[in-house]
Amino acid sequence: MSTSAERARSLSPAPQFKQGTEVSDRRNSDDNLIDTLRQKTIDVIRSAVPRDRPVALLDFPRYSNVGDSAIWLGEIHCLASCGIAARDIRYMCDVATYDEASLRDAVGNDGVILLNGGGNFGDLWAIHQQFREAVVAAFPNNPIVILPQSIHFREPGALERTVEIFNRHTQLTILVRDRPSLELLQQKFSASKEMCPDMAFCIGSLARPVRPEQDVVYLARADQESQFSDDGGGFRDIESVDWPETAGARQWRIGNGIADFQVDHRTTARSLRAPLQFLTRASYHAMAKERLAVGSRLLARGRVVVTDRLHAHILSLLLGIPHVVLDNSYGKIRRFHDAWTTGSTLTAFAKTREEAFEVAGAMLRERH
Repeated sequence: MSTSAERARSLSPAPQFKQGTEVSDRRNSDDNLIDTLRQKTIDVIRSAVPRDRPVALLDFPRYSNVGDSAIWLGEIHCLASCGIAARDIRYMCDVATYDEASLRDAVGNDGVILLNGGGNFGDLWAIHQQFREAVVAAFPNNPIVILPQSIHFREPGALERTVEIFNRHTQLTILVRDRPSLELLQQKFSASKEMCPDMAFCIGSLARPVRPEQDVVYLARADQESQFSDDGGGFRDIESVDWPETAGARQWRIGNGIADFQVDHRTTARSLRAPLQFLTRASYHAMAKERLAVGSRLLARGRVVVTDRLHAHILSLLLGIPHVVLDNSYGKIRRFHDAWTTGSTLTAFAKTREEAFEVAGAMLRERH
C-alpha cells in the first residue's frame, strides 16, 4: 500500500483546477465567509476605537513574517473603512524605532494608541510583550487598543506580570482571536475585551498572482511554534519551505535605512518627526505589500497548500487555494479555525502530517 506522501507525489504533473459550477459555487461560498469576517472585524474596530482623536499605530513587523505584514495591511484597510486614513495616523513605529517622547507629542493626553495584532501576546515572543507592557505603563491616561491577538503564556510569572501592569490601566481594550484567549482575559484582566477575527481579513479576497506549477506547497514553521521536532525540515522526501526573507528587496532596503536613521539619531529624528513620519508610513506600506506579494506568490505555486502557519491558512483562503491545516505547538490554529473558519469549503484540518498529505492528495484528485 502506498504512503500518503507517495500518493501526493504521484499526482504531478496535474491539470489546472476545474472551472465548473461546483468549484465556482465553493469559491463564492468562501468569498461570502471572507466578506462576513471582514465586516465583523470592521464593526468591532469601529466600536473599540474612539473617534475624532489623534491616533497612533505601533509595532510594525519589520521582520520576515508574511502573516504579520498581512495583519498590518489589514489594519490599514480596516481603519480606512472606519474613517481613519493612513495619512491621519499621527505616529507609526516598530519596536526598534519607538520613541516615547515622539509618541507623546503625537497623541497628547487623550489620543488613541493602537498596538499591532498577531500571535505574540505572551512569553513566546517576549520582545513584543515587553514592548506592549512598556507602552501601557507609560500612557496610563490614553485609550489603548490591543488589536486582535492570540494569547499564550508558558510561565505563570510572566502572565501575572502582564496582568499587574495591564490592570492598572483604566482605558485598555484587548481584542482576541479565539475563545480560550477570551476566557483567560475574563478570568484575569479588568480591561474591556472582545473576540474579533484576524485583521488580515480586511484585505479581502485576492486573485492568484501566478498559475500553480506544482501539486503541493508544504509551508512549515521552522521556529519555536512548530509542533514537529524536525522544525520544518520537510516530511519524508517532501521538501518544506517557510516564509522567505525579503530584506534584500528595494522596499526593505529603503525602509530599513529610514528606520536605522531614527534609531541612530533619535534627537534629530524628534525634530524631524513630521517628514520622517511621512516617510515611515510610506515605507511601512511598501515593505508590507512586498512581503505579502512574496508570500502570495509562494502559496499560489501550489494547487494545494499544506501548512502549520495561521496566515498561510488565512491567505490561502483569501487566494482561493484549497489547503490542509496542521496546528502549531500550543493550539493557536485550531482555536482560530474553530472560532471563525469552520465554514470554509477550501479548508481541511489534520492532526498529523501523514493525514495532511492524505487529505491533500484527495483534494487534488477531487479537482482533476
